[in-house]
Amino acid sequence: MTPLLRIAYLLFIVIAHSLAIPTSLQAQDSLSAKESFEIRQPTDEVINAYKNDSKYQYGEVRASADSLFWNIVNWIWSQIRRLLSNPTVRDILEIIFYVTIGIVVIALINQFLKGNISSAFSRTSSKKSIALDFTEKHIDEVDLDKLLKEAIANKSYEKAVALLYHKALQQLSQTELITWKADKTNHDYLYELASHPSRSSFSDLMHYYEYVEYGDFSIREDDFSKIHSTYNSFNSNLE
Repeated sequence: MTPLLRIAYLLFIVIAHSLAIPTSLQAQDSLSAKESFEIRQPTDEVINAYKNDSKYQYGEVRASADSLFWNIVNWIWSQIRRLLSNPTVRDILEIIFYVTIGIVVIALINQFLKGNISSAFSRTSSKKSIALDFTEKHIDEVDLDKLLKEAIANKSYEKAVALLYHKALQQLSQTELITWKADKTNHDYLYELASHPSRSSFSDLMHYYEYVEYGDFSIREDDFSKIHSTYNSFNSNLE
């Protein structure tokens, strides 16, 4: 505010007060001119009527149907605020948050590397890569039955699990339930099956395959027997 405006503002306040003073004096003179005032005292009946009128009971909280619910909600929030106000609790929650973020990042990297994250850091390949190469041949052109028999005979049960899964893919392709392509993911085929009866057992075979291919899980003979039973269930749903 400029000095000129400040001076104008002060003059305005002085003039306003000077105009208001006579008016207030006149009011006091008119009041003092009266010899007496008429004081009206309400009766007890009138006072009790106002007391009992709900419209004038401002300090009373009216009960409602959902008051219990909101009381519980408010209590829960108060407990949360009390916990968050504790520095130790805040530190623990912060640690949990960063650990969770770390786990999610590692899981995403592991998914990107197809389960070979440990091999990536150690600069070594997976100890038993059993993925089959179909880049040059279509899956229908591969004799999977022969390869499966050889794997079982050699007790290479991890490879046998992979072959069972690819044999299931081969059958789905031959029955035109899926359209096989080398660049498709396992979940693409699962999506194509939609609500087909074989979908559940195929999903199990897919998970077994991912365990041995990307997770380096070891399969024993009795484990393979159970997985083979899952394949038989899948095969029966195609007939």
